[in-house]
Amino acid sequence: MSDDLLVCWKCGASLTDLLLPLARAAECPACCADLHVCRLCRYYDLMVANACSEPLAEPVLDKDRANFCDYFQPRPGAYTPAAAEQVARSRAALAALFGLMPENTQMSSEPKDLARSALERLFGTGG
Repeated sequence: MSDDLLVCWKCGASLTDLLLPLARAAECPACCADLHVCRLCRYYDLMVANACSEPLAEPVLDKDRANFCDYFQPRPGAYTPAAAEQVARSRAALAALFGLMPENTQMSSEPKDLARSALERLFGTGG
C-alpha cells in the first residue's frame, strides 16, 4: 500500500472514497474506527510533548477517539501493521524469559490459555 494514500490508522483500509475534510463523526467503512483522531493526523508525533507537533493545539488525552481539534489534518499512510507484529514478538520474548512456554511455541494472547498452560506444566497434566 502506498504511503501517499489516505488509509485508516487502525485497519489500513482505503479512505479515498470519503469526503475531505473529515467530519468529527467520520468512521472507517471497514472497521468503524473513529477517523478524526490524533493517530490519523499529520501532527501526531510520539517524540514530542502530548504526541502533537502542533504547538497551539489543545492536549488530547485519548489519541484513538474522535476529538474537536481544529488543527486536524489527515495523514496519508497512517496505518502501521508492524506494531501488531512487534507486540506479538515482545509477548513471546517475555513468555520465554519467564518460562511460560518453550521459545519456539506459538504463544496465545488469551489469558485463559496462558493460565491453563501454566497449570498443566505445574501439575504435569494435559497434552
